[in-house]
Amino acid sequence: MKSAAVSIFVMLSLLLVHACRKGADVQPQPDLMEASRRELASAVEERDELMRLVTAITGDMDDIRRMENILSSQAVNDNNSIQTEQIMADMATIRRTLAKRRAKLDLLESKLKESTLFSSDLQDAINALRRQIDSRNKEINRLRLQLDSARLHIGSLSMTVDSLHCAVDTLSFSRDRAEQTAMALENELNICYYAIASKSELKQHRILETGFLRKSRLLNGDFDRDFFLCGDKRSLRSVELHSRKARLLTNHPEGSYCIAGEGSLRLEITNPARFWSTTNFMVIQTD
Repeated sequence: MKSAAVSIFVMLSLLLVHACRKGADVQPQPDLMEASRRELASAVEERDELMRLVTAITGDMDDIRRMENILSSQAVNDNNSIQTEQIMADMATIRRTLAKRRAKLDLLESKLKESTLFSSDLQDAINALRRQIDSRNKEINRLRLQLDSARLHIGSLSMTVDSLHCAVDTLSFSRDRAEQTAMALENELNICYYAIASKSELKQHRILETGFLRKSRLLNGDFDRDFFLCGDKRSLRSVELHSRKARLLTNHPEGSYCIAGEGSLRLEITNPARFWSTTNFMVIQTD
């Protein structure tokens, strides 16, 4: 891109210098001297302006190449809206600048055509500049479409990410609910009930039923559940009986517990899984 602009710059310089020298070789009449000088000064000014225009167009080409490098890098693929908007603004600025350059080139062309310095080679150089401007306009349009496509892709990816976030949140909520339900169920399954009281108290709360010539019955029918204390099978390891005498009335496997102590007794549960395997209730009579 730079080499093409430099080539045009050199060609224009050679053409205009050659034309100026050619004009200087012709010896004008005294009465035409002043007019020729003015015309030459005007042509030289137009030449310099055309050279400046070539330099400016070369800078525009560099800006477009910089944008091409940015768009081909990973940075634009990231969800960076500030950078994307800046690139779009830069593109719009370059498009406006190229439009001004073309209008200025058209104006210079019309002026140079009226000058003695104008030639077919100079016209070819101007046409080459015009083609470069048109080519860069097409490149800007292509880059804008590429950027628009990237923005649409980023938007689509953002929607996908949001959707995945929602799905993850839903799954996390469902998992938490399931864990809470499982924990509540496990806690419920590990609830145990125990009552420590005298025989009369147990009878009063319909936990123990006795009668004349009748076998005692335990936890039969509508007994008072509120009289029982609640515990957790996993953590309940011993119970203070606060009595010198104690008798375990409920059925629990031998070897899973022991009643020990001097003076005030206590119940030690040595194997909780076996101890609670037959019933969730424990009744201890203390007289």
